[in-house]
Amino acid sequence: MSDTRVELPYIAREDASSVKRNGGRVFAVFPDGPAFDGICANCNGSGQVGIQMFVGGPFVDPTAKRNVTEHDDKWYQVKTTFYTCPECNGGMGAA
Repeated sequence: MSDTRVELPYIAREDASSVKRNGGRVFAVFPDGPAFDGICANCNGSGQVGIQMFVGGPFVDPTAKRNVTEHDDKWYQVKTTFYTCPECNGGMGAA
């Protein structure tokens, strides 16, 4: 897991805060790998950043649910939402 800090747009931070207020967990989602010269380092050239929210769980068995991920040996149902990168405004070039 990377310790990279991703700049999220205001609406993503609001969505994340809403989930956290209701006891949910939120993680930033972004493409892995090094950013190359001329490519936005915030979104790694994808033009988007996102958040993944735990919306259900934990579950012992993931087979009965859709869109699940494992965390701390438990399974959670997740919702992933992407937003336009605030650094390059979706342009994918260097910020």
